[in-house]
Amino acid sequence: MIQLDVEKGKEYLLMWAGTGISKFENEKFEEAAVFFELIIKKEPKMKKFWHLLILCYNIAGKHEKVIEFGEKYLKNAPENYNDEEFFENDSMIYYFIAASYNELENPQKAIEYCEKAIEIESICGAWLELGKAYKKLNNNKNAIQYFKKSINLGGNYWYGWDSLGDIYTDIKQYDDAMKAYKKAAKIAPYEFDWNKLGNVFHKLRNCEKALKYYKKQIKFHPKDKLALASA
Repeated sequence: MIQLDVEKGKEYLLMWAGTGISKFENEKFEEAAVFFELIIKKEPKMKKFWHLLILCYNIAGKHEKVIEFGEKYLKNAPENYNDEEFFENDSMIYYFIAASYNELENPQKAIEYCEKAIEIESICGAWLELGKAYKKLNNNKNAIQYFKKSINLGGNYWYGWDSLGDIYTDIKQYDDAMKAYKKAAKIAPYEFDWNKLGNVFHKLRNCEKALKYYKKQIKFHPKDKLALASA
């Protein structure tokens, strides 16, 4: 439980914090964000709750909210906040904003925030989003370079392998796509979309192998309609 020291007469902050953290721990992220937003409106110096608010909106996929509160938070000078924080530094905030701009199809802004995140700390997610932004701009050379960078920072970073497989599929380098997808599948079999491997083999007219991976998708994702139809 997050500790919070409050002045006399501001005990309501403890209630909001306690309720927000409880909802956060129960994965009710949008509900938690309501209470974290109340806290920062009353006490805007509380960096920890800015971090938690932006994290909640990121997990909930509320991209406009991530950008709105992320940019508000970053506009304030560091001395305007207290020392208590949820993340070790602000690289994650820049990364969340970059990811949201990518989701909203604004790769130029995504690149801007990725670069700022990386200046603070070289994190896998920022390199991944940088690759995604360049892919949206049809700069496959840079995209591949940055996806590989995300993998090199974390060998078990399955998102990097998955994104690398996607771009190799797009440019019809199917052998490379298979290798990347198999890496992703080995690391995260329950998260990986096995249809991707099935589709690659389908493009190569290897129906037997394609069927094998469509069946794998059914094994790990029994309700997948595409895999059910293909199998």
